[in-house]
Amino acid sequence: MTYDAGNACDRDMIACFQTQGICEPEVVCAMQRIVRPGDTVIDGGANIGFFSIYLSMLVGPKGKVFAIEPGQNNLWKLEENIRLNKLKNIEVVRKPLWMNRNKVKLYMRPEGGRNSLAGQEGYNGATELEPCMLADFPPHRLAKLDIEGAEVAAIRGYDTKPQAPFIIAELNEPALGFLGFTQDDLRDLQEAFLLQKDGNLPMLVPAETKIVTNRQNANVLLSSIQDVGEVWKEVRYE
Repeated sequence: MTYDAGNACDRDMIACFQTQGICEPEVVCAMQRIVRPGDTVIDGGANIGFFSIYLSMLVGPKGKVFAIEPGQNNLWKLEENIRLNKLKNIEVVRKPLWMNRNKVKLYMRPEGGRNSLAGQEGYNGATELEPCMLADFPPHRLAKLDIEGAEVAAIRGYDTKPQAPFIIAELNEPALGFLGFTQDDLRDLQEAFLLQKDGNLPMLVPAETKIVTNRQNANVLLSSIQDVGEVWKEVRYE
């Protein structure tokens, strides 16, 4: 991947490599379990392309990755990283994800990973865009959503179309709140599991239990007990 020391997304990626060995190891491990060769998957909030590239390798030449990224400050690096890796199975979608097709404003931030559809303090300009919906895409096995609080709206955008059996959604309560959503709104959409950094069986969180973290966010798997059981055939206990 390209690297520019002046780019906040690049610096964050390198910091993850140095401290954890890889970006969001719980997400990487879950993707490795869930995604199969030939699958269609969605990377919502593709940013500069780390997960899009990884998913491209998992689905293989017969699979398809839709890399959804509306931010102009990220798109050029996303497209360059795809080009550098000579990947033909990634389609870049230059629109934000939302629950309908009414135009929305994308508020830009110097840290491209924090572009948002909510215009709180610290943003330096906005662009009006036509959004896309998850229902616009072919049936897909996995949707990874890291879209700064718009996860609830995006999932509601499945409308009457069956949603993906696996959704990895960022749980960022402040970002959700800026768009009028809560943790409960996200978790009411499907059974919620906390992903494990070691790739072990995700933890089912009872509906009445609140997820609390000292981290900026948590990565939640929205799925069913049956689907999770078909992917995680064992649980390690030491």
